[in-house]
Amino acid sequence: MEELKSMRKIDEMKRIINRIEKIYDWIIINESWEDSFQTPKEQVLNFFRCCYELKENIKIEFPQLRQIIEKEIDKNIRISIVLDWANQEKHWNLNNSRSQKAIGKINTHIHIFDPNWKKDRTELTIEIDNNKIDCLDLLKKAKTERDGILNKLNLVL
Repeated sequence: MEELKSMRKIDEMKRIINRIEKIYDWIIINESWEDSFQTPKEQVLNFFRCCYELKENIKIEFPQLRQIIEKEIDKNIRISIVLDWANQEKHWNLNNSRSQKAIGKINTHIHIFDPNWKKDRTELTIEIDNNKIDCLDLLKKAKTERDGILNKLNLVL
């Protein structure tokens, strides 16, 4: 049996969270060739895109769940925020917000780990209703909500 695209998206989302956790824990320190302002931020953006693509893949692979999955997502604020961000990036603006939140930019915070090594550690926040929310925390909570929806719908991917 061919692997479902939604399974690949879930695996990709796990890898992204693991990478961001390592960045936060100083285990992965940006290499000199990496742009320290972009690489971790791109990981967060990839998670947002994967979340959107996962939703779309599930609707294609399980057409009987199309309306149910949308209703379940609407009940989950963090997933709604993540999908709003992905949709906002895709269309350059967001006319119809699922989350009803004002979602701003992602901010990168650089902490010098060792000036002699000239390497750094990165943390990220996203502006939601003019409050700064830690991106890693948002991703982990969105993953938990995603898993809850999948379990509720008996989708073991």
